[in-house]
Amino acid sequence: MLKHWGVIDGKPDTTQRDGSPTTRHMMVRDSALYSFSPAAGLFEPTGTAGQAVKAGEPAGWLHFVEDIDRDPIQINYQRDGRIWMAAGPGRVARGDVVAVVMQDYDAKLAAS
Repeated sequence: MLKHWGVIDGKPDTTQRDGSPTTRHMMVRDSALYSFSPAAGLFEPTGTAGQAVKAGEPAGWLHFVEDIDRDPIQINYQRDGRIWMAAGPGRVARGDVVAVVMQDYDAKLAAS
């Protein structure tokens, strides 16, 4: 921004982290793009924002620290896309969103 406003010398670099020259427009339109915790526990995420994911891959594991005999539950992504939001490691309640996947913007879908 400082280069854009001329406060400092140089040409603004608008290259995105993935190498594309412009902003990539994304959308979260389908409820299956949200991954929810099925129970209360300690969430261990597997990815970070911006990372590409595929349906069926693990968003993370839910551990039950009060019930050490209970095996962790794997929480999966339901759709392909890029991680928009991933909960950090820590406690979650039943129904908490632990990950949101975004997909490329589609003007036809957005209009309907």
